[in-house]
Amino acid sequence: MALEHDSWLQELGVTLPNSGDDNTSNDDVATTSAKAAEASAADSGDVSTDSGESATRPTIAVAASGDGSFTITGSDFLKSATVHIRMVDEALHQLWMNTTSDGQGQISASTGGICAGAMQVSFSANDGRQVPSSQDITGVLWSNTVTVACPQPSAPDDPDDPDDPAPEPSDPSSPGPGESGGGDN
Repeated sequence: MALEHDSWLQELGVTLPNSGDDNTSNDDVATTSAKAAEASAADSGDVSTDSGESATRPTIAVAASGDGSFTITGSDFLKSATVHIRMVDEALHQLWMNTTSDGQGQISASTGGICAGAMQVSFSANDGRQVPSSQDITGVLWSNTVTVACPQPSAPDDPDDPDDPAPEPSDPSSPGPGESGGGDN
């Protein structure tokens, strides 16, 4: 997982704090980065980008469809830019998807069913904008984080429930199991 996380951050142009000359493992860096990103994403409002410009932190909302799929909407992303959406369950299984913001910097994206075995999923997104590491250890401007409950799996059907159809009545004139239908011997 750390390698995927590191590769993704490097593709966004993020320099990782672990250069290999200390005793920090890549897993520790990835865990620290993920925790810092979520803590940083909880803060909303204006931030400074690496170029010194003021930027509004993107915001997202998530609506559950009831079948384990979700719709993510958001605003304040860069206009017509690729937006990376991160989905993480309580066991820290991560899924990523990309969408493109419209000319006003808004997004709307739908997932398939992603709740297999999960109780809840947390969503966050970014458009790749860089911020000083003093604002976010990942160096990326993240949206807020939204956590949504997954639907509970339905209980298995009890065959003795009243909603089950009654068995077909047997035909008394037909032979039962193990009987021959020939009449007198």
